[in-house]
Amino acid sequence: MIAKPLPVLVALNSLFQVVAFAALGWLYLWLLPGWLGLEQSGLDVAVWDIAYSVLSAPQDVARIAIPLLVYFGLMWLGSLALGWILRMPYSRAVALTFTAAGNNFELAIAVSIATFGVTSGQALAGAVGPLIEVPVLVGLVYVSLRVQRYFTRADAGPG
Repeated sequence: MIAKPLPVLVALNSLFQVVAFAALGWLYLWLLPGWLGLEQSGLDVAVWDIAYSVLSAPQDVARIAIPLLVYFGLMWLGSLALGWILRMPYSRAVALTFTAAGNNFELAIAVSIATFGVTSGQALAGAVGPLIEVPVLVGLVYVSLRVQRYFTRADAGPG
């Protein structure tokens, strides 16, 4: 049996990410360049300024989150329906759904920052993606377990 994640853990994870983002910003912008004998970034930004910037613009985050929620839901449900229509075994159909619904947001973050700049809305959207993706996909794990009964065909196993 899979233990149910507590909403408190998801909230603590989000708070931890804000703190970690600030600490990593300080590490990469100030500490690491000094250790490597490189020029520092030239930015005069305190750790608390970084943390505050992560907590700012909640309306923008919500505006980004809503289409992402719809996207994850549609990709997951559409892929699961396709697996069912194609008479896939449950294990393969669920693997398909999470592959389709999950994205490589790390690449999206890097590309959006390189293309549009670190302060762009595109960079914010790329950074918000994983914060939305993880709790949504964890929730969809439980939905997957509930719909398993509709896949009456026996699993064929791997391959």
